[in-house]
Amino acid sequence: MFGAEQVNGRSRVSSNTSTKQEENQNWVFYQGDSTVYPSQTEPRETDNTLSKGEGKGCIGAIVLVLLWVGVSNTWSWIQSYSDKEIRAKEGTLVGHDGKIKYKEFHDAYERNSGLEKLGSPDNYLENNQSLSNCSAHSDLHCFARIQRFSGGSEVKGVILQALNSSKAYWVGGDFLETFKILNSRSGIAIYPTSDREENKQWWKQSFSSGDEKPGCTAIFKIENQIFYVDKAIGCHYFHNEGGEKGKLGFPTNNPKSISSSLFGTSDIQYFQNGCIIYDSNKSIPTSTIMPLAKCIQ
Repeated sequence: MFGAEQVNGRSRVSSNTSTKQEENQNWVFYQGDSTVYPSQTEPRETDNTLSKGEGKGCIGAIVLVLLWVGVSNTWSWIQSYSDKEIRAKEGTLVGHDGKIKYKEFHDAYERNSGLEKLGSPDNYLENNQSLSNCSAHSDLHCFARIQRFSGGSEVKGVILQALNSSKAYWVGGDFLETFKILNSRSGIAIYPTSDREENKQWWKQSFSSGDEKPGCTAIFKIENQIFYVDKAIGCHYFHNEGGEKGKLGFPTNNPKSISSSLFGTSDIQYFQNGCIIYDSNKSIPTSTIMPLAKCIQ
């Protein structure tokens, strides 16, 4: 039979026929509740339910994790978008004069590592088809087309296309300043005829002008020193002596003028294994002197 008694103000139903084990455990069944509890314990939440404090802590941690993931993904997306936006902008401006885009300039940009080395265009391409008033050679305006760049690993530079050339070339970094010197020396615009050749121990870029045979002018960078060869000495060096691959080797200084009782006022340039003498009065032919010890000091 079942009997009823009050427990903490509530009715309890107990069985007289419960087993010894059930009596020892003293299980209690509360009316209106489907959960069985030990009699010593007041009704409480089930074990798989978190307390209010614990629940708030876990929810806060989950929110923080979700926020962190969201911020990280958003920042990555912003960076990716920014890179794409920059590249898209550069892709629009490289070789563009405001009306027409010149493929030769975009090709030169891509050949020379683009954004990493050249950076971004400073302006639209300058289309200088009329060069009748061209005189400021060191300012590099005596070209059919020119576009200036900055912000890359070479700090600043230009892509140039000569009037009579079907290709455009990059001149940048410390080669740019030497290139301006060459333009000032020549009296006529010097223009690049190659991309820069880079080796472990030396760099080289070739140039030419309208007043000399092709292939007489070059800039070299050897052990972080910049030298150039040009004009009559340059023509003799490249066409008669085989350039840097010939017996003279690389230049070790720039051309300079000397006074000699034998040759009068002449130009001389020193190389690794000798020198080249050029008489500006042309009373003697341009000549090579070797070994270096025999060169006029």
